[in-house]
Amino acid sequence: NRVEAHLQPVVDLVTGATVGAEALVRLRDLDGTLLPPAAFIPVAEETGLIAALGLRVLDIGLALSRRWSDAGMQLGISINVSPRQLSDASLPATVDSLLKTHGVAPADVTLEVTESSVVDAVGNTLNVLRELRDSGLHIAIDDFGTGYSSLSSLRHMPADIVKIDRSFVSGLGGQDSDEAIVRAVLAMAHATDRIVVAEGVETQQQAARLTELGCDQVQGFLFSPPVPAMDFDPLRR
Repeated sequence: NRVEAHLQPVVDLVTGATVGAEALVRLRDLDGTLLPPAAFIPVAEETGLIAALGLRVLDIGLALSRRWSDAGMQLGISINVSPRQLSDASLPATVDSLLKTHGVAPADVTLEVTESSVVDAVGNTLNVLRELRDSGLHIAIDDFGTGYSSLSSLRHMPADIVKIDRSFVSGLGGQDSDEAIVRAVLAMAHATDRIVVAEGVETQQQAARLTELGCDQVQGFLFSPPVPAMDFDPLRR
């Protein structure tokens, strides 16, 4: 019980309202200190424990979603899924069971997967992604633009949300090439009816430029760093 989910709000750029949160895994060391993901995720991957860890975070995230719903808050929850989990044909059934256990609607949940997981998806992985999306869950491509996919391949990906990597957001207002990439992702994603979320927004200038470019949602330190669930306040601006 030392696995925790810290929450970072996802904000609608048009209304300024918090529409959801991404659950980011953290681990308490035996001495009570908080370990960052870089300290334990590689170990979990190497030992094969990443799937169990992912399911634990999913369980925590769905419990939070139900708590918000009971409190009358309409918020989505985003939870990361590892490539190892996606290769497991039983994942859709496991997720469905957890949704029913917590009484959470699939439409309130977004599963975030890496760009390479979607681009390289074949066989079981591709079937799993399609089953998850067909069940009503949202699928988000995380850190889009950092992999090897072409923008044209986006239309074939079984996902309905695209998350622009923070490395491109940080260059807005200073790097013409970064803005060109952001523009291209927005154009292609919107042309294929996908929602775009920009990560790593740290300044008002970045938020303003993303608004001008037509980005849908944002998250980043400008709005809030990841915080413990007990400190998460969806009404905070």
